[in-house]
Amino acid sequence: MAVLSSIFLYAMGNTMVAVITPAIVNDLGDATKLPWLAVGFQLGASAMVLPVAKLYGLFDAKWLYITSVLGFATGSVLCGAAKTMNVCIVGRVISGVGGVGMYLGVMNIVSSLTTDKERPGYIGFLGISWGIGTVLGPVVGGGFVGSHATWRWSFYVTVCAAGIFMPVCLFLIPSVKQTSGKLSRSLLRSFDSVGAVLSVGGVTSLVLALNLGRSLYEWNSPQIIALFAVAGLLFILLACQQGLLLFTTTESRIFPVPLLRDVNALLLFAINAGVNAAGFIPIYYTPLYFQFSRGDEAMTSAIRLLPLILPLCAFILASSHAMARMNYFQPLYISGSIFGLVGSVLLSRITPATSLSAIYGYEVMVGAGVGTFCQCGYTVIQAVVPVSMRPHAIGYMML
Repeated sequence: MAVLSSIFLYAMGNTMVAVITPAIVNDLGDATKLPWLAVGFQLGASAMVLPVAKLYGLFDAKWLYITSVLGFATGSVLCGAAKTMNVCIVGRVISGVGGVGMYLGVMNIVSSLTTDKERPGYIGFLGISWGIGTVLGPVVGGGFVGSHATWRWSFYVTVCAAGIFMPVCLFLIPSVKQTSGKLSRSLLRSFDSVGAVLSVGGVTSLVLALNLGRSLYEWNSPQIIALFAVAGLLFILLACQQGLLLFTTTESRIFPVPLLRDVNALLLFAINAGVNAAGFIPIYYTPLYFQFSRGDEAMTSAIRLLPLILPLCAFILASSHAMARMNYFQPLYISGSIFGLVGSVLLSRITPATSLSAIYGYEVMVGAGVGTFCQCGYTVIQAVVPVSMRPHAIGYMML
């Protein structure tokens, strides 16, 4: 329950800001920096996937996970106590870093403490926690904005929840270490710091370009062009550094290069990227559709997302139990892709005149299709790689 709560908090922190952003701007001012509230969280989470995944392959997952929870809570406190927009943005970045550390930590802890047969069920519960947190984020945020507690308690409540479950993490979660018999100092020296800097820089530049393009700057503006150019250059340097083993070794490099030679891993990565896009896009834009075209309040628009979230959670749970009983997973990918594709196409065709019943039906199709196989990749990838590669494989799937 304690580790599930961290996934819930991570998902909730990712979506609730969309609802409380107007209140933050009214309180702190500086509306020109509004896009950074969302970008900051994504930036911290995306940029740190590879370095954090590598750290989980070197050090005790329990203490890295606890550190990540503290980081997420620290960022939330900064946001809640912020007197300026800059402080709030910094808090969002720190929360993003802590959030991705929590997610990777839960995945690694579950992977290490479960058997191949048990793992799908536990990973399924993680997906359900993420789904519930995603839909409750706007509801919780909207509730605080409309109360005397103000938007600041949208952040403080996550700190309270983290504090409640922290003793469980400290005393009940066992130590989980992939490497044994080595001192922490020697492990830290083996960390690929050059690769980490290049990967963080490249991902940061790319995320900034994709998120600030059109929202803050035009796509053909010098700022966006420069960000794309820097991202491309850093990724080229990273590829050369990893491939030629410059300032690193085969065992230490930040990117799991062997997975690029594995056809199964490449297919799982591509499918995982596609199903995440199929899930995230309607979860983000469907409430906006109801707010802008139907005039719904933030909380009402979040409730209208339930026809997607409920089937998503149900089918995640069902597919997890099915995988635990079957020795093959292809039927889940095929059936889920069909339902998800049809539902996504139908959702893309809606207009302000489309009936609510039709939209709800399309949401159900997307939720059922995505839920059928959105968590399968994390289980399958761990079955096709050596145990020592599992932390890196999980990070690879999250890119």
